[in-house]
Amino acid sequence: MSDHDLSRHKEGQSRYYEGSDEQVLCTWFQELLGSSLDPANLQQDLRSGVLLCELANRLSPGVIKKVNRSTMPFAQRENISAFCDAARALGVKDINNFTADDLFEAKNMKQVVICLHALGQHAHLIPDYTGPCLGPPPDPSQGGGGVASTPSRKGGG
Repeated sequence: MSDHDLSRHKEGQSRYYEGSDEQVLCTWFQELLGSSLDPANLQQDLRSGVLLCELANRLSPGVIKKVNRSTMPFAQRENISAFCDAARALGVKDINNFTADDLFEAKNMKQVVICLHALGQHAHLIPDYTGPCLGPPPDPSQGGGGVASTPSRKGGG
């Protein structure tokens, strides 16, 4: 297994996904939302913020109250900001979060990927969430988690 694996247990069997950080995220989005993303085009796929908001609401229903479907830049930035706020509320530390410009203007896509991996790791701790997670639960002794390093699923395994 690589450091960028995503595991998912389904009907008692483990399925593992390997690849780059971006590929693992795309697989996670596919599992959670049914949205097929292209790792090479991740910025464009996420730029509107709609999928990010849908992801946050899948992890914790209602964490984002309003998702703007408009193609106007200000609305898309609002979606991204709402997602960043939701990620923070779900346990992602500010050091692992990103800004709207990091994604919208593609100023720091690496930070976007770091945030999404951290959120995937924190998914273990979200009440009532039973879907796939990235890596093990965050380790409180190490500051509460960062980028996932090993595969796991919520509830152990």
